[in-house]
Amino acid sequence: MKRIMASLNGLIVLMFVAIISACTVSSQLSLRDGSAASSDLDIHLSDEFATYLLDLSGVLGMVDEPVSPFDLQALADAFDAEPGVRLVGGAIPDPSRLHIALDIEDLERAFTEGPTRIDGLVRLEDTGRDRVMTVTLSRERVLELTAVTPVAEQSSIAFLLPPDGMGADEYVEYLAWAMEEYETDVPIETVIRDARLTVRVTAPGQILSVGGGRLGADDRGQYAEFSEQAVTLLTTDEPTSWSVRYRP
Repeated sequence: MKRIMASLNGLIVLMFVAIISACTVSSQLSLRDGSAASSDLDIHLSDEFATYLLDLSGVLGMVDEPVSPFDLQALADAFDAEPGVRLVGGAIPDPSRLHIALDIEDLERAFTEGPTRIDGLVRLEDTGRDRVMTVTLSRERVLELTAVTPVAEQSSIAFLLPPDGMGADEYVEYLAWAMEEYETDVPIETVIRDARLTVRVTAPGQILSVGGGRLGADDRGQYAEFSEQAVTLLTTDEPTSWSVRYRP
């Protein structure tokens, strides 16, 4: 059965479209020596958006049991085409949730030499004794990706992306109108405004400072945590920049 999640680029764009359309996206990024890293990504779709995706795929109404819009085998095949990135784990705990684990050989070069092209997303810099990792997210980056992925062929998904110049409040109203037939007990506007992208970063050694986020600690040590409202990421003219300075 064909699913919406047909490629890695599709996952990246759909991740952003999903968070603006009511779901939570949480990522754990563990920096290692040199430029290596590992990452865990958890996407939890809202009931509204899961139903929307299944409706697009033509699955809705054809099966009696709950079906997931995610396709692990398609993702595994897509990661195989990405130099220096390995899918080391994946699960669909329930139809609306996807969890994947990645091993990344070089964080700066990841997703820059294969079918997926997201140059400049992550930058690593040596500053004497310290290292600085900077992540830059922009509305333009996501919109450019839609032009080179299968998502661009899904007009009903592309339809959810913000038109040029649309502000956050207007965009929430726009999405609520586009998805009103999928509304459940919670108003669509509320679910959309609650949607966030959250990334937690750990590093070898001591974390000295955090830009655009907060420094925290648990029983496993220090971490930097970044979180942004999804609607803001896709409507602001200013790129969102997150940084971690650490001393290995």
